[in-house]
Amino acid sequence: PGGEGAEGDGDDGDDGGHHAGEDVENGGGATDGEFPGAGDSGGLSPELRPQRYPSPSSLKRQIHNDCMEVNNQLRALITKEIRKPGRHYEKIFHLLKQIQGTLDTRIIFLQNIIKEAARFKKRVLIEQLRNFLVEIHHRANNMNHTSVL
Repeated sequence: PGGEGAEGDGDDGDDGGHHAGEDVENGGGATDGEFPGAGDSGGLSPELRPQRYPSPSSLKRQIHNDCMEVNNQLRALITKEIRKPGRHYEKIFHLLKQIQGTLDTRIIFLQNIIKEAARFKKRVLIEQLRNFLVEIHHRANNMNHTSVL
């Protein structure tokens, strides 16, 4: 009886070693049919879980802040161009086309730029800026009042 137990233990040891190799190939650390990452939490600690989508109000606030930051940088660049002598206004209009935000935001921005040009008595620029303002109004109206062909 003692010899049979020794032989049986040897056979079990070989089979056990073989199964351990299969466990490593199939994912190793998983036990009792669990998969890594299973469950509601995704198996991740709270620090490693992906963040949820932001709420609509926080997303809107973030977009508004980003627009304000870009527009403030544009305002600084445009006022610097206005202060330069000469009538090279192409860069100003290139920067004005990059204004972000709603129609009202763009109109207010442009009105402030017109006031800045008035401070430096840039009459030709003021006239071109007013034409640009009218163009913005027309584009907004055409987008809102398109007819079906």
